[in-house]
Amino acid sequence: MKRIVLFIACALALVVFSVEERSGFRFWERLSFAFDEFSVDADGTLRGRLDRFTESGFFMKIGTRTSYVSTRNRPFVLQPGEALTFWRSRGAYSSICVLQADDPLIKGVVFPAEMRGERRYIRIKTRGMEIFVGAVSQKAYLLDEKVCMDFPLPFKSVWPDQKDYDLWVSGGGFRPRFKKVAKISEGEKQLAADLFGYFSATNLSELVGKSYSGGMTNVRISAASVPARVVPGLVDPLVVQIEGTNAQLRVSGFCFVTQDGGCRRARRCRVDSQGRFVCGWRVDRANDNGTPDRVVLDMSFEYDADGVLRRAWTPGCNPLMIDKGNKLYFTGDRDLAIKYREEIHQTLAGLPWLK
Repeated sequence: MKRIVLFIACALALVVFSVEERSGFRFWERLSFAFDEFSVDADGTLRGRLDRFTESGFFMKIGTRTSYVSTRNRPFVLQPGEALTFWRSRGAYSSICVLQADDPLIKGVVFPAEMRGERRYIRIKTRGMEIFVGAVSQKAYLLDEKVCMDFPLPFKSVWPDQKDYDLWVSGGGFRPRFKKVAKISEGEKQLAADLFGYFSATNLSELVGKSYSGGMTNVRISAASVPARVVPGLVDPLVVQIEGTNAQLRVSGFCFVTQDGGCRRARRCRVDSQGRFVCGWRVDRANDNGTPDRVVLDMSFEYDADGVLRRAWTPGCNPLMIDKGNKLYFTGDRDLAIKYREEIHQTLAGLPWLK
């Protein structure tokens, strides 16, 4: 029942569509609600299978004949020009077909240069979403958005198996949380970049002192020594982690606290040798009766080598966010959560907590 309810919610969300995401659901996830896979033969025959992970069946129609398929195995084969129309009970209609380049529908579309000259196009249409895919160029053109994007063929669902789908679907109701996670994590990323830039321009040898013989050390800096523009609201002390040898030193992390009105924010963050944000942890405490006490935010973040947010710990149910680019999870899976927490603790090892 949970999967059916989620599908209905997502089907309604298709009325308004975005390439990246809308209401938390991404393009490839939306497409995977309809299709498990599809491909085009050299002669233009379209072969595929409708979504096999949800329990609810499909009504399917080719030509004038309608059938209902309740099993998980829902294959289809279409000749050029044939259209498959399909829908779930109370859901919006969807369709897919292969059209020749001289079809009137194709002639009315102004394709981007990289998609012109195709012999055949796959046309996918749902409520509020119309896509044309070049069978050779493997590019997709989103008609309403006027956007062209890569579309590898054969198409495969973003979920490789039932277990992965169930993991994904379990956090469907928490997706609006992503915007908050993204906004806060980007702010932390910028803050770490400002700190790295400032201290990289200073004499690190003077900070570690003459007695430093290499390895890793934490240096305590007074808040008055750091310009307010770098870290607004900074409270004593700021801890800078420095590693390397006297001949080659680099900043590898920070630990600090800021005060903003009635909120005190404690942070630890790790940066790599180029100053890229690797991960960070932030805990906000409300200032009740003059004493910071009540935790109002406990978030941690992990970025990949390209500077893209990939995992995060968020407050509430299903606290672990995993962003795989074409699919987004919010999960309470115990093993994944334990693994993430352990890896974040390990990456931030050596940086103290300040409160």
